[in-house]
Amino acid sequence: MLKPPSHTLDKRRARTLATRTAILDAAEALVTEDGIGALTTKALVEKAGVSERTIFNHFSHIDHILIARITEYITPLFNSDCFSHEEQLHVEKVEDLPDAIEAKFLASILEPEVQSAPNKFFTLASAMAQQNHRLLAENIFQLLMRASVVGMERLEKEFPQLTVDQRYKIGIYLHNLTFALGAGFGRGVETLCDTDNPLSMPDIEEFIPHFKWAIQQVNQGKPTL
Repeated sequence: MLKPPSHTLDKRRARTLATRTAILDAAEALVTEDGIGALTTKALVEKAGVSERTIFNHFSHIDHILIARITEYITPLFNSDCFSHEEQLHVEKVEDLPDAIEAKFLASILEPEVQSAPNKFFTLASAMAQQNHRLLAENIFQLLMRASVVGMERLEKEFPQLTVDQRYKIGIYLHNLTFALGAGFGRGVETLCDTDNPLSMPDIEEFIPHFKWAIQQVNQGKPTL
């Protein structure tokens, strides 16, 4: 059986991506303009200009559409300096590694590219939390788990001299720091957000003290290598 030419496949992929993006954009617009209750299949069909069948060819459930866009907005955090395979942690001795990791985490939450997308993430996440908090939490924690694993793989390659105990201590510390970002977000939402107007979100800068607070809680148990 002959395969279609590569340019034909490229066009199909481009159309598929364009359709998926249109659905994501429409879902985000509906939620940010009128709240989570506005995200219905009928409204999405009209807003995106696609059929209901097309929507569910791309997404198994309407809630998964918003999860996909939320994931897009939070992912830059895990492409930052803190989890980069290209940026090395320069330490004179292995014992300094926990302090170096902490410094990377604090620096990463201040990076401009990290701070640009979360404002949109916060708006969508807070809106979705009203309707399906469990699905939102499950997906965010899955993302955090993957980020933690990636970070640990990077450290194991960079520091092959770590003993078994040191690897596990660092793994636990990195895991806890990663999940502290989620805890800092939750604390910030409960402290800063207007529950009567979930689409009105504070600037990302206002969340920074809450991220730092969460990291400080983890650092009370910072490992000694």
